[in-house]
Amino acid sequence: MPNLFKTEADWNKFIKTLTKPKKPLTSKKEIIPQLYYLSEKVILEQYNKSKKPLGVLFSGGIDSTFIAWILKKNNCDFICFSVGTKRSKDLEWAERISQELNFKLVKKVYSLEEFETTLKKVAPLFKTELKNEEIAGYVKLSVGCVVYAGLELAKTFNISDIYTGLGSEEIFAGYHKHKKKFLGTLASKDLNKECWDE
Repeated sequence: MPNLFKTEADWNKFIKTLTKPKKPLTSKKEIIPQLYYLSEKVILEQYNKSKKPLGVLFSGGIDSTFIAWILKKNNCDFICFSVGTKRSKDLEWAERISQELNFKLVKKVYSLEEFETTLKKVAPLFKTELKNEEIAGYVKLSVGCVVYAGLELAKTFNISDIYTGLGSEEIFAGYHKHKKKFLGTLASKDLNKECWDE
């Protein structure tokens, strides 16, 4: 099976191609517009390469909402896909946000039997992590099931190009554990390494 994820070296090479500010950005007032500009640029470049409708794996969270909002703002042809089991918070938020922002949403509520079938298909992909019985392995498996189910749903609409907000917390050190572990320290190299490892 081919590796679908970029390596750190690939990302560093890609980042070097982006427009860089002449001096390092240090304040939110400078960083936020630049981050928005670069995010929109990358999202639209990928959309223009695709030349067909695409999907967003949509949880109603900040990351997937940001991506869908940029696509909507630029009149792109896309569908949001959301999956979960009954009473899933992701499905609830996806519905609320898509109504508020007028996104086209397709959702699927999985029965426990359907979830078990998906779990059996996805688990072999994470056998190394699960063998070690680390919590991280089970987290990857649960996220993997949601991604797999979302991709299967998109496939029924003949959509193969998909955006996802996965990885944003790692890239931007957005988990509470990052704040707790590194707040007030000068260990930015350690934080950067931890984010890449994740």
